[in-house]
Amino acid sequence: MSTKLWLQSSCALLALSGAPDLAAHTITVGSPAYPDLAAAIADVPRLKASLADGEAIEIRLPPGATRLKAPIEIDGAHGGSPAHRLIIRGDAGGTTRFVGTATVPTRPATAADAPGFALPSGVLVADLRGLPAPAHLVARGNYVATSMAGFELYQGSARLAPSRWPVNDYATTTPQGTNSTGPSFTLPPDRAKAWAGEPAPWAGGFWGAPWSFELAPVVRIDPQGAQGQLAPLQSQQEPKGPARYFVENLIGELKVPGQYVLLPQKQQALVLPMPGGGALEAAVLPRLIDISGAAQIEIHDIAFDRSLGEAANVLKSSDILFEHCAFRQTGGDGVIVRGGARVVLSHSVIASTAETGVELTGGDRNSLIAGGHRFENGVITDFGLEEPTYRPGAHLTGVGQVLSGSLLEGGDHNAVMLAGNDHRVTGNEIAYVLRHTEDAGAVYMGNDWTQRGMVIDGNYFHHLGGQTVTQFLSAIYLDDQSSGQTVTNNIVVGGDYGVVIGGGRDNVVRGNTFYGPRRGGVHYDERGTSFQAKAIPAFVQRLGKIPYQGDVWARHYPTLAGLQPADYGRAQGNVLRDNRSFGAAVLVADAGLQASPGLAQSGNATLGMASAPKPPLSSGQNTQIASLLALRQVPSTNIAPAR
Repeated sequence: MSTKLWLQSSCALLALSGAPDLAAHTITVGSPAYPDLAAAIADVPRLKASLADGEAIEIRLPPGATRLKAPIEIDGAHGGSPAHRLIIRGDAGGTTRFVGTATVPTRPATAADAPGFALPSGVLVADLRGLPAPAHLVARGNYVATSMAGFELYQGSARLAPSRWPVNDYATTTPQGTNSTGPSFTLPPDRAKAWAGEPAPWAGGFWGAPWSFELAPVVRIDPQGAQGQLAPLQSQQEPKGPARYFVENLIGELKVPGQYVLLPQKQQALVLPMPGGGALEAAVLPRLIDISGAAQIEIHDIAFDRSLGEAANVLKSSDILFEHCAFRQTGGDGVIVRGGARVVLSHSVIASTAETGVELTGGDRNSLIAGGHRFENGVITDFGLEEPTYRPGAHLTGVGQVLSGSLLEGGDHNAVMLAGNDHRVTGNEIAYVLRHTEDAGAVYMGNDWTQRGMVIDGNYFHHLGGQTVTQFLSAIYLDDQSSGQTVTNNIVVGGDYGVVIGGGRDNVVRGNTFYGPRRGGVHYDERGTSFQAKAIPAFVQRLGKIPYQGDVWARHYPTLAGLQPADYGRAQGNVLRDNRSFGAAVLVADAGLQASPGLAQSGNATLGMASAPKPPLSSGQNTQIASLLALRQVPSTNIAPAR
């Protein structure tokens, strides 16, 4: 991270926290007056009324893990104020945790628990009837609005998963039929016969496009025809082969420790436990902390672990700081920030989320007033575990959010998605993403002329893609006529392309370095006048919803204000300058576009790999965040009774 970025981050945190020597009234959770955090929060209104202006309220929490009975809730009355900051501080050693699980009773399985199947040795039956709500699996997909899981199971430090075939990969099939009726798909004949009696199978796959995943129940398995049939799908892409898929929640495939089969009719789970893993726990809370309509709150040194939905939800709140916190093993997103202003997550870790890592939404597009939410100097890892497409590590929407100085790694699709205006993605390391997809970008935006003003600067990308050969993976994807973006000073190792300009206008790609791209440094096309020309009416409709010719927008985006119908779909006003590509051409475009007047080119260089300087350090060696890497893992410790 640059010195300039570090100073900017430090000054912003100081502004949020106030003067470091400001007096604070301290209360301790665990004392007779405040047996738990809820009691301390309940007393905040009285304390604000009784303390002198400028005196903060600091709630200190004991070390160790506490099982929550209900989410922590802080509203406007129980938050801070300009006169009285509210500080909630965990143990300085980082051991304070809030956990959203309950233990589930188990017994050894017998043959009667799975008639017709041979269970491996050591399988347990987990009794789920005591959970607050019936346990069930849920549909997932980039067109499926799933906010939380119906069942999440843990043992020790591990998150368990349904049994699966193939265990760590995908098979290939040719789906038939339509989404509305539920596609059918071919199965290996021996598997179809073995699975004919399975009580609750599900299947996930890329049924219609290599970038669109959906998980749904299997409603029928035909052993004679070697076919399965899915429940109706929500995808906008009709079934098309070849399609990668897996089948899960199968008793006959319960072979790997750490896997289970959920039997919703019995409210039981057959579990092959981890060796020496300890008791089983199931998530029972929809979220762990809920901040709504509040302001002036700091939360330090606390982990929020294991929930059916997101770990933290911050709604319409302002001047909120999470520092040195962790949000782990969720059944939904990690952290959701919607509305309000200046919510900051600093030096924090988001790990093992079923869906998106962090969503930052705020600001007003009509006035272009920024939300000012930030995720900085942190780690986001292992995101989209149960919905692997379009559930990135960070999703920035609205106006003026920032992702900076952080490590994002471990995702099958995008690492960052941008929608809205004027977001900044700067000084990050992004790696080990795009592992099971095609036609995708590690940083992705597109499909709207008005969503502009993004700055993607000084990031380091490496290990993009998986084991299969791909055609169109990029570090930065300005998809479907994305316009008005600035891409500067990034380093990209590998990928098919470093940057894709997918038919947009007014984009600046400058000072980037591409090491060994498989196909080229920058791909450039004018799809708005070719295969995407039929979509122009939809772009014009989106344009009409924004005051793009009003004073605010015209000053901020003058080229958009002057856009004429004759230019719709034409890739104009783009700049490609001072980029270097080692081992492949710096520009790949159709012959008619290589010297297009819509792309101003200067100072670019295509060079041999032999002359390439050594790339930067790899994951985990950034000294700014190295101390946070241990927080990715949930500790296996005893948990205090529910509070």
